[in-house]
Amino acid sequence: MMPALQSALVRVLAAWLAGGALLAGAAGLDAVRADEGYFIGDSIAAATAQTIGMRGSAHHSVSLRRNAIAPQFLQVPKGAVALMTLGLNDAAIPVSAMHKDIETVIEGAQRTGERIVWIGPPCVLKSWDNRAREMDDYLRRRLATTNIQYVSLRDPQICRPGMRSGDGEHFTDAGYRYVWQKVQRDSSFAATVELSKSRPVIQASATPRRSKSAKRSGHGGHASYSAAGEDAQQWSHTRRRRAAQDDGS
Repeated sequence: MMPALQSALVRVLAAWLAGGALLAGAAGLDAVRADEGYFIGDSIAAATAQTIGMRGSAHHSVSLRRNAIAPQFLQVPKGAVALMTLGLNDAAIPVSAMHKDIETVIEGAQRTGERIVWIGPPCVLKSWDNRAREMDDYLRRRLATTNIQYVSLRDPQICRPGMRSGDGEHFTDAGYRYVWQKVQRDSSFAATVELSKSRPVIQASATPRRSKSAKRSGHGGHASYSAAGEDAQQWSHTRRRRAAQDDGS
């Protein structure tokens, strides 16, 4: 074969191989970037999913206690990134009383075998925000020793009153969009999730499960009530009742 022809064939072959590598790389990048996100947890997850257009099974008033999140773990699609908001409805309670419940949730999350992003309780415009801060700090430190990624919802932007609803706990639509931006920024798992251009049917529900004692308030376009304060009162009442029983025994 003539040297000039041989050289030309080598160049053509090299270009073909390089093109194939680029195509394969692009396909691989698409596969990495095409992860599905699935919201689970409480009303923060439900309203965020509804605002940005993502699937999920989150609903109102899900607590850390009594392993209330367990049924939602079973609904996370195989291979999806589970985006879990949990802790707001317990944030008014001392975190020291929640350690056992937190461990139960961690064990359940790890048993799924999926990538889990735990989105912590946001700062609240309430007198008990110091306890919400303690919950956030404890979860951040505890989850650093696990394969669960933690995203804190405490920063100057999130804590601005203009981002928050009238109840001081939830968000406006702009606030929920910012929550999603922060989650993607702070979690490498969430960073691989892309929103569907067709806006899928939303399964997560921000509709409150009403109780007679629930105090209603609005937050953005989503119904809500101040569940954390109510849960703290219930916890305090239960603690006093048990103490009374112990004294009488």
